[in-house]
Amino acid sequence: MKKKRWDIVLILYAVLVVVAAFFPLLSDFVCKPVAMVGAWAAVMLIARCFQSPRYYSGIIVQMVIVLLVSIFAFAASGILSTIATVVLLILIWAFVMQPHTLILKTARSLMRGDHVTALDTATKLRNFWWGKQADLYFDCVEFSIAVLDQQLKAADQILNKWRGDYSIPPAEQNRISGMQSDLYTHQHNWPRVIEMYAIESLKEPKDASLGILLNSARAYAETGHFEESAVALEKLTMNTLIPDLSTLTRIWICSVCAFGDSEHLENLFDGIELTEERLDDYEKNMWRSRCLLTLGRLDEAKTLLALSRKQIVALPDNDQIAPKAKSVINQIHYIDRLLSNNYCGPLAPATPTQLDRVKAVWTKIRAHAISRR
Repeated sequence: MKKKRWDIVLILYAVLVVVAAFFPLLSDFVCKPVAMVGAWAAVMLIARCFQSPRYYSGIIVQMVIVLLVSIFAFAASGILSTIATVVLLILIWAFVMQPHTLILKTARSLMRGDHVTALDTATKLRNFWWGKQADLYFDCVEFSIAVLDQQLKAADQILNKWRGDYSIPPAEQNRISGMQSDLYTHQHNWPRVIEMYAIESLKEPKDASLGILLNSARAYAETGHFEESAVALEKLTMNTLIPDLSTLTRIWICSVCAFGDSEHLENLFDGIELTEERLDDYEKNMWRSRCLLTLGRLDEAKTLLALSRKQIVALPDNDQIAPKAKSVINQIHYIDRLLSNNYCGPLAPATPTQLDRVKAVWTKIRAHAISRR
């Protein structure tokens, strides 16, 4: 069920609770189950959070509040039970549903390049999500904005706040490792990305950092090691933390271009149009240029790169457009460096078998991403 529909269900149930207050027999039937479910969910979450109590201290406090209100709603009767149940429903909205809504809004704002709205929404999230978890999420948003704006030193300073913090659970440590990998990727520092992968590959694929797997696949492909890139991508099928389809497609495009698979690239362009995301022509032409460069078709690559530049120059002044254009310009500079170093494609092109393996992985994880929408 979509998020907005859950909001409606919650409101309707709150109305039902109030109406039931006028019918004593019905009141217990409506209020007690909510109290029992609230108490059970709170206890389960508290137990899970105590695996990393310092990091999840904010959630523990929130769930203790939910637990106390649930117990009171269950033990009370009459108007007191009604009031406590309504308060419990409000807490569920504030501590569970509203954070989810704000996280989705922040992610969509980042995709659109609307950094002001993304930061404003992430700031509001702290009113509903307490403790270190909220602090890390806010810093992740600031990090993403800094990277997209090519403020890489600022991005590194944000990461410094979390390096060596052993109160962070493994899943969140993976997020920080992935952010470090993102930073190296935007610097086009492929050796360091591959170095991080060498350490990450010692883990079980399901426990590995998704960011490192994706970035290392691109790093290997960019350096012409297509077999290693395909292996890194295949490990994604064993990882459950697949991002949303728009984000996944954008990241996948980078590796497909380095493989030189122009047919797969055009299919990705068509597929992303079916999501809430869209790629502008200047971005498509830049990626087509990178793909042609891998194929050794230098004149065509230079022509499309020049067209991408002209399209960027012709863009209107717009705060939301600027971050996306900056990211594309950074990639254009990278392609320029390859051309100036007389790069004319990898020593050996990707084999048809390797290209088919990449497509097979894409089909599988795309289906997984769609199923989670």
